[in-house]
Amino acid sequence: MSLSSALFSGISGMNTLGNSMTVIGDNIANVSTVGFKSSRVTFQDVLAQTVSTQSGTGQLGRGAAMGDITGIFSQGSLESTDSATDLAIGGEGFFVVRDPENVNLEYFTRAGEFRFDEDGNFVNPSGYLVRGWTLDQKGNEEGSIGDIILNSFTSPPEATDKVTLITNLDSDGEDNSLDADVKTASLGTVSLSGDAVNHPIYLTLNNQTAVNTDVSQFAVAWNSGAGAWSITHGATEYPAAVISGDAAGFTIDLDNDGTADITGRTGGSLTADGAGSFDIEAPGALGVVTQGGDAVNNNIMVTVSDSEAILAMASGFEVSWTNATATWSITNGLANYPSASVSGNANSFEVDLDGNGTTDISGTVAGGGMTADATGSFDIYPPNGMLAQTWDGTATPPLGDGAYEYQAILKVYDSLGNTHDLTVYYDKGDNEGEYEFIVTVAPDEDERGGGTTGLPDIDTTIDNGAGLLARGVLTFTSDGEVSNVEMWEFNSDGTDWSIDNADNWTALNPDNSSHISSDGYFYINPSFAEDLTSPMELNLGMAYDGTAWVQESLSTTQYASAGNTTYQATTGYGVGDLDGISVSSDGVITGSYSNGQIKPLFRIALAKFNNVQGLQKMGQNMFAATRNSGDAITNKPGTNGLGTITSNSLEQSNVDLANEFVKMITTQRGYQANSKVITVTDQLLQEVINLKR
Repeated sequence: MSLSSALFSGISGMNTLGNSMTVIGDNIANVSTVGFKSSRVTFQDVLAQTVSTQSGTGQLGRGAAMGDITGIFSQGSLESTDSATDLAIGGEGFFVVRDPENVNLEYFTRAGEFRFDEDGNFVNPSGYLVRGWTLDQKGNEEGSIGDIILNSFTSPPEATDKVTLITNLDSDGEDNSLDADVKTASLGTVSLSGDAVNHPIYLTLNNQTAVNTDVSQFAVAWNSGAGAWSITHGATEYPAAVISGDAAGFTIDLDNDGTADITGRTGGSLTADGAGSFDIEAPGALGVVTQGGDAVNNNIMVTVSDSEAILAMASGFEVSWTNATATWSITNGLANYPSASVSGNANSFEVDLDGNGTTDISGTVAGGGMTADATGSFDIYPPNGMLAQTWDGTATPPLGDGAYEYQAILKVYDSLGNTHDLTVYYDKGDNEGEYEFIVTVAPDEDERGGGTTGLPDIDTTIDNGAGLLARGVLTFTSDGEVSNVEMWEFNSDGTDWSIDNADNWTALNPDNSSHISSDGYFYINPSFAEDLTSPMELNLGMAYDGTAWVQESLSTTQYASAGNTTYQATTGYGVGDLDGISVSSDGVITGSYSNGQIKPLFRIALAKFNNVQGLQKMGQNMFAATRNSGDAITNKPGTNGLGTITSNSLEQSNVDLANEFVKMITTQRGYQANSKVITVTDQLLQEVINLKR
């Protein structure tokens, strides 16, 4: 009986050692398998048989059995690769993959040899889908864990919503947009007439360079007895000035160089003494001229109450007093100011140019007031508005090279990803320390008012305002620092897109949230497609804090240096193609696109188990969870002991080849020894059989 037991003990040893050799062979076979985890075999003895001995009972062993095959989950070495989607885990975690045929069947692997297939699925070589989270533009997870699928290999465009332009504007620059003809008109004429005695006086400034001193109410008087004119006010400032003429008009030579600098005509022949007074100021100011001298029609003084309402040039703007009805009416100028209205009495009148209910120009009548019909005519010149007036969207180019001091061109994007040039022109203002500017786009790209909005498309063949978005004035301190920003938007709610139409201009109010952004910048509103406005913040280095304009760290300046752009930037971008993929240590897959955008796309999920020895090998470098392993605990890489991810790397097998060879030798010797037990036992049994012989 004991001999046959020895046979079975030898057999059990050979069986267990044979299985051990299988494990060793599997380890060695997978020495180059990515992410492979080796195994080891442990043995245990079989329940012993109790036998009687002289000293009592004893135990006879019955052989050996396999105690356990244990997985070794130690970290394998990392091998560098040239693929950004080759990933390795430095820690205890596992990648989570899903069976493409079963949405509920997940497996786990340490082999991070992944790639995007033709459908955008992030898969391993066997086609199993890698699991993770979709990220929003800020890199935050959206929803629960799902398949990582790149649905689009392009980056959609984003329209420009912020424009920053910081410049230096030459303090010694010139007012290029104000030509000599307009300077002549800017002096203005005011006349009062109504009877045969005193006719209106009209003034023309022949030589604007001669007007170099501010003289309020420069006055000339007609002496009917002498038939001559005399200067009654202003000779102190213009001591060389001489006047000549007759009852039909006069000429003034301010600097006595033999040329007429100012001419005046009465529109008739004066038959009674009369005076004509007018302001001589730096060209560009609204002039004042008065004419009178009898008890019937008294002098009229015109003042500007709201310069912001004066947006269009109107030569010979006229208001008329009708004595019979005791009313004022506008008899000339409505073409440029269609909303204008006038009111008042015999002593004064008020003109509301833009129809908003406030007085923009007021006139007062000296003496006892109007007692006969009369007409007062004067020029309206827009302060700091001639740069906008010089723009002509029907011409090529819309603004001549000599009409401005400096320009800056910025590239902006519409919602479809098309690029457009946004051009800002600057020109010296009428007053010291001021620069006016206009914001423009190409007239043929201006789609404001198109489509179903009810507004007609801008006709670039007849509408001179095509391409003009806004105008403004920058005010600077004596140190050259910007201190204030004013802006007017150009738009139309009708068929007229003319710059001269005052109704097309809206003064932007920094206290109006529809005019200014939450960051304190005025809006411009270009439209590059029908029914689609693209509001943009225009940052010139000043922000409105709710009570005042505050200079920013980068701001526009006015120094004695040629105009230049200090800094410019725009948001937005066009459509882009996916150029590359990168994976960070926290598992974020980031796409870089040809439009320069870098966007977070997905975050890879990792899993761990309370008992990794309970995982079941499923082949193809994958494990399945079992009851013994427990459920997978998933989280982001770098948390909960899951480990971090290394891109451009693969984890190699953790098989120690030298150790496996040593085990192979010991296993071989053990197997040989067990076979000898069977051979020797066989010889012993042969001896037993020989006893019968």
